[in-house]
Amino acid sequence: MPDIHFYLCHFHDITDDLPNLQTFPAMLAELHRAGTSPNGQFGFDNATYHGNIPIEHGWSSTWEAYFTRTTRELLRLEQQAQGPNQQLIELAGPFLEKVVPRLLRPLETGGRSIKPCLIHGDLWYGNASMDGDSEMPIIFDAASFYAHNECKPFE
Repeated sequence: MPDIHFYLCHFHDITDDLPNLQTFPAMLAELHRAGTSPNGQFGFDNATYHGNIPIEHGWSSTWEAYFTRTTRELLRLEQQAQGPNQQLIELAGPFLEKVVPRLLRPLETGGRSIKPCLIHGDLWYGNASMDGDSEMPIIFDAASFYAHNECKPFE
């Protein structure tokens, strides 16, 4: 039955407290350690939302390819939303064509590799709290994707 859809969720009674600094970093480290890409690639199957902006991640076989493609798309969205910025346009080309390859390509050449791991794509104090029942840290509004484990999400 292709026209039947379900939405399943679990309610968490979250507090206004920031995550506990004793358990929260370990929880994020475990997310990075255990959240491995299902196909060994960088990206995500579905669009995720950064605020109200959908990001179509798609899949890339290298971190460099994913970062370049996604950054190019984010720059396009910025120009669309804010209007053309000639200085940004002039800087984007050399950055994406020269700087990014020089910095990222060595991470995946010469026998080196990066394991794509699940990251929270919009982690800030407004998207993290404590679960009132379990008293464990909880993160939400994830905008997740599989990335370099030290990726600072796009903002």
